[in-house]
Amino acid sequence: MSSDASSGQSEPASATDAGGSDATSTANRNEAYTLTRRIAELTEENARLHEEVSARDGFIAVAAHELKNALTPLVARIDLFRHRMAGWQPEKIEANLVQIEQLTAIFARRATTLLDISRMASGKLQLDGTAVKVDPVARSICENYRPLAERARCELTLDLPEANLTIVGDQLALEQILDNLISNAIKYGAGAPIVVSATEGDGHVMFEVSDRGPGISPEAQARIFERFERAVRPGQAAGFGVGLWVVKQLCEAMGGKVEVTSMPGTGSTFRVTLPAYATKDPQ
Repeated sequence: MSSDASSGQSEPASATDAGGSDATSTANRNEAYTLTRRIAELTEENARLHEEVSARDGFIAVAAHELKNALTPLVARIDLFRHRMAGWQPEKIEANLVQIEQLTAIFARRATTLLDISRMASGKLQLDGTAVKVDPVARSICENYRPLAERARCELTLDLPEANLTIVGDQLALEQILDNLISNAIKYGAGAPIVVSATEGDGHVMFEVSDRGPGISPEAQARIFERFERAVRPGQAAGFGVGLWVVKQLCEAMGGKVEVTSMPGTGSTFRVTLPAYATKDPQ
């Protein structure tokens, strides 16, 4: 037997075998890279779709809340009309029909602002500032909610010491702000007085809506202006959790802000500050 055979050593790998191994390794690396890139693309696409779904859900929630808020005083006024008109004089019937017509117009205006709601949900809302007289807007909103307040046994008071208060802002936005705050006050402060007021100072008009409801804890105050957040205790009325978020968005779009002062058991005061118009008597 030859010495080569008796040594028991195997033959070295051929160049062909080494080349095949390198090719396989390169193919595996390419496949891993392609798979990693595809996973990254799918992750990015999933995040985009999730964001779009969240934006859609946010739009639907805000739109539903705002349209429901605009519809609530209209339904209350019609209900009042239906139950009491038998004993009314024609003049009072006519006045209530005018009020119903105005409420219907408000609902229609609110329904046509869905684009603004979409911008609100995406954080891109901007409002052009014009001179808006406070008195007629505040009186109209309070009058719209008076039947609902009466049904909730709330005495609704409007305190406007200055008749010519004027802000730089958007009238529909101001209506929505007061609408949301008064609606919340009636919802959570049922059976107790509600005071709506407005004063001017330091170049701003300050609105306050005060109730004597259950109040809001300091912990809840930190989050109630976020979307889908509610400071609701068990057994209390619940909603979409977007009303105060809408108020905050509208205030900031007009260069203002909203704050709350409250303690559990003492009620709440929501304070909105908006830029005052330089001339109190706009043409």
